[in-house]
Amino acid sequence: MKKKFVKKTYGILCIAVSIFALSGCQNTKSEDNTQQNIVTESDEISKEEVKNEEVQKEEIKNEEPVKEEAQKEAIQEEDSSKKLLIQPEDNSNQQETEAVDTEETTERVYMNIPKEPTEITSDIDAELAAIEAEAEILNTSLQSGELSQIELNATSAELYKLWDDELNSIWSRLKEKLDAETMATLTEEEIAWINEKETTIAEIGEEYGAGTIRPLIENDKAAEMTRERVYELAELLR
Repeated sequence: MKKKFVKKTYGILCIAVSIFALSGCQNTKSEDNTQQNIVTESDEISKEEVKNEEVQKEEIKNEEPVKEEAQKEAIQEEDSSKKLLIQPEDNSNQQETEAVDTEETTERVYMNIPKEPTEITSDIDAELAAIEAEAEILNTSLQSGELSQIELNATSAELYKLWDDELNSIWSRLKEKLDAETMATLTEEEIAWINEKETTIAEIGEEYGAGTIRPLIENDKAAEMTRERVYELAELLR
């Protein structure tokens, strides 16, 4: 009986040891699988992170040209805005200049402000050519048909003043150039010419009575006679 009990006990122990050994192997394999799974998951996570980083880098690269283009557009818009802000200022300055010129012209026409004396030059022919150019402008204005009677009267007075100023300029130079005897004779002739001019103008003006056109007619005749006298005296300066 004891031998049988011992054999049974020994058999049970062997079976238990075998079961324990099998259980330990299974646990080892499970641990290995677990570690392998952890390593695999870690690798996958690392790959995913690397992939995400690469995607982010690619997105940044793609965004850079867009940002640069946006900055360029912003700079262009800013420059355009500056130009738009500058242009009105330029236009306003131009308008102010034009307004001043218009006011000066209006004053000359309606108030008959005398023109500045013609600049004295050494070449009398060039000087007379410049006066003729100014006179041509006034004559064109008088013949345009766009001026009122008041403007016509004022413009014709300006034309007369143009030639009268030139006559006075030439006369002052003649006094410096000619000797006293010659100048005395010339002065008598000039006085006679002035009297003739005033008489002629008065006779022409009387034909129009108190009409509004009378100043225009008188100024026109005065300008004509004064221009002729300018060329006569200019010969003495040649």
